[in-house]
Amino acid sequence: MNQTKSTPSTKATGASSSATAPAAATSTTASSSPCGCGCHAHGGQPCGCCKLTCFERPKYFCGQLLSDADLTLQETYFREKNKLYHRTMDGFGVVCGLQMRCDCHCKGHIVIGDGFAIDCCGNDLVVCEPRSFDVIGELRKKNCLTEPPREHRRPIGRRDEDTFQEPAEGEDDCIDKRCFYIGICYAEEPVDFATPYTTDCSPAPGPCQPTRIKECVRFEVYDELPVRPNPLDDIEKRIECCFRIFREGQFFRGLERLAPEIREILNCNEDQGGSGEWLHVAYHRFQELRAQFLHELRTCPDQYNCNLEHEVCRLRAPRGENDSGPTALEAFTALFELILQYVFSCVLAQFAFPCPAPSDPCCVLIGSVEVVNGRLTRVINYPRWYLLCFANFIEVLIYQLANEAACGRKEEPNSPALGPSKPRMSGCCPGFEVDVCTFLDLFRAEPRSLELAAKASVNAIRAMHKSLVSGFDFMKPGGVVASVFDGLPKEDAERLGRRLGLTIESLDKPPSERRDPLSALLSHLIHRGGDPLAAFESGKDQTLTGTTRFMSAPAWPIANRDAASLKEVQAMAERIQRLEDDLGKLRDSMPKPAGPEGGEGGSH
Repeated sequence: MNQTKSTPSTKATGASSSATAPAAATSTTASSSPCGCGCHAHGGQPCGCCKLTCFERPKYFCGQLLSDADLTLQETYFREKNKLYHRTMDGFGVVCGLQMRCDCHCKGHIVIGDGFAIDCCGNDLVVCEPRSFDVIGELRKKNCLTEPPREHRRPIGRRDEDTFQEPAEGEDDCIDKRCFYIGICYAEEPVDFATPYTTDCSPAPGPCQPTRIKECVRFEVYDELPVRPNPLDDIEKRIECCFRIFREGQFFRGLERLAPEIREILNCNEDQGGSGEWLHVAYHRFQELRAQFLHELRTCPDQYNCNLEHEVCRLRAPRGENDSGPTALEAFTALFELILQYVFSCVLAQFAFPCPAPSDPCCVLIGSVEVVNGRLTRVINYPRWYLLCFANFIEVLIYQLANEAACGRKEEPNSPALGPSKPRMSGCCPGFEVDVCTFLDLFRAEPRSLELAAKASVNAIRAMHKSLVSGFDFMKPGGVVASVFDGLPKEDAERLGRRLGLTIESLDKPPSERRDPLSALLSHLIHRGGDPLAAFESGKDQTLTGTTRFMSAPAWPIANRDAASLKEVQAMAERIQRLEDDLGKLRDSMPKPAGPEGGEGGSH
């Protein structure tokens, strides 16, 4: 397979930046084809680097004459298998490291720390030591940098023209603040050139050839946020292709036209019985709809029901006046069963997912930078594409929770009271919000309050792990699962519960077998003293069944609070405030009782 020179899936600022090595001379850009949603098409053509290869490896024997092709084939065999394992079993993204920070020694540069990532083609992206990348220089090469006019600059030093202070008040009419995104890409560099040995009588030695290929990385800058391929989007598109028959095409137009009349025919099935006019209409509408479906099957054959067209042809139309065939309801039901079989078989097949093959190979996103008036002002390690695996599961989870909370694009609820939905941010992370009074109050109460809040996600995961360990600790005495009480008379169950320190509450009706996942988890935990259980009493002997433990739900779920409810709560709060104000005025106007010495005071 050819080595792929990654190209961004969005508008990039240009070619890659050779931070440490030039782009690979042997790399080529992979082409991709758009997705066609015809007859249950399953996505577009995969990119060149992700196509499956039929592997072939060399076999050696004593006395064999080896050539460079044999040795290259052996190397290609192991390299391509390693890439195949990466992109199909691991995925792509940052595995660890590659933290970005400001370069204190070079203005406009950033430092990318050592780390490891995998691109979408399965190539290893290894940074062995911290590397410096000239972001501002790269943006200038691509003409993507807006800088203030030279006359507005106020240089700090004589020889440092790129270092200038902020314009004085009134000098700057506009502040250009932009966000750019940094990606890391795979590259190759030929090294250690040597003159090949020649056996012919050429007058001069042949051209030098590289004896080594150095695998390295390069960095790119994007002016738009690259979009990471999402497998859920791909599944959704494949499902949409299966339901195309109900959305477009000749069958859709025919069904849309015939649906009201067919519905009326089925409603009249019992009322009009054997009406000759009704039987004639039902017969012809059935034949017309079946013909439309047969045309669909011949245009777009079913790939999963090999005999479906024959079964449609064998369907019997609704019976006539002197016919013993099926009723209209039976005939149309049989036809629609085959139509839905055609659609649902396609849907179920889409969950047997294909090998991952992104249509647009791209570099791995590792973060973003903020540029204000041509100067690099902030380095943000968000957003970045992580590869989630067992080795970094906890770290990536904490990263996602923290960065999505700080920088994630969240939309406000769309309601008449709050107005249309608006994204929380665009571009780089927003500025940090500060409430000085709240901060000082928290600082006086606990100087480590912000630190404790930052560690909340870590402590929550640790507490959840601890609670699960306790909930499944079957070796600790005093623990019992709720199912132990099932089948016991109420008195015996209460007696056993008192010995174990458990309280058993009665349910009004038996719990549903189809509980939500959280309730199913609670019903299988090991309970100990102090945990309340719930059970339903069945039969005259008051035997307990369905003993479990439920989480109490709020009386008024937050999700049900619409704009009208919020206005009602606000009005109620205002009425309460007015009542409190009136009560305070009334209390102030009341005469105060005299104290023991005749003055004001004493107890009220």
